[in-house]
Amino acid sequence: MLGPIRRVLISLSLCGPLVACTGNIEGGTTGGKPAAPPPAMGGGKGTVATDAPRTCGGPLGPSPLHRLTRLEYDNTIKDLIGEDMHLAQGFAFDERAGEFTANFFTPISEMEFNQYATAAEAVAEKAVTAMATLVPCDPAADPAGCGGKFIRQFGRRAFRRPLDDAEMTTFQKLFEQGRTGDNFANGVRLVVQAMLQSPKFIYLIEGPGPLTQHQMAARLSYFLWNAPPDATLSAAADSGQLGAMAGLHQQAERLLLIRGRSTCSPISTPSGWASRSCRPRPRTPSSIPSSIRSSSR
Repeated sequence: MLGPIRRVLISLSLCGPLVACTGNIEGGTTGGKPAAPPPAMGGGKGTVATDAPRTCGGPLGPSPLHRLTRLEYDNTIKDLIGEDMHLAQGFAFDERAGEFTANFFTPISEMEFNQYATAAEAVAEKAVTAMATLVPCDPAADPAGCGGKFIRQFGRRAFRRPLDDAEMTTFQKLFEQGRTGDNFANGVRLVVQAMLQSPKFIYLIEGPGPLTQHQMAARLSYFLWNAPPDATLSAAADSGQLGAMAGLHQQAERLLLIRGRSTCSPISTPSGWASRSCRPRPRTPSSIPSSIRSSSR
């Protein structure tokens, strides 16, 4: 039985950002100003089931096109590389909608694009030094095949969904160009650099049409953690478990029982959700505040 606090949090996260129920990311406008054009959609495990929540007064739909906040960017890079590089501290300040960071009012500027490009180069260099962790195979045994496995695995995490065939082909070609002369590390460098400059990484893209389960996973995770889906949530999306309310509730409950680093907790005030850095760290029932435990009974 969900307690009142968790019921509210889950409803808010499924309903999307608190400034709008749905949004048009295809040739539409946001906040009275044109939104950045989205790239082609890809990947996803079908759509959310017909019993998905209707807390906004209608079927669950896409949110406005949202660019990663500085906090979300740094948390995402840490998740990908395993190191908090604090690159977003040098980015332009986030847009705000009341107490919340928003980043959906205006298109990306040339200055911001250059900031993302510089950050992507830094992350790519770091990835090369961490290939033993990031590359899931032996490059010496089968460079091309191993490169493909790296692209599929890293791309799945960077884009928060499986890559489609066209994306795999594009990044495989880029990898092969960088690998000229048996330089596997340079292939990795170019792929990481390109992925982290893609709108599919920089933006949280939803729609057009009903949310896919991978989009739902990203919505839940970034709302509650300011960070990308963890392995468990990603696996739930991959296997189709987010296609019904039971699966969505199960994952939302799990996220709410996980506390981030330091004193951060997803259970906070609205302004705290927008500003705190939350990363996965399991919490035992005894570590959950008594007020929260009692509300869930």
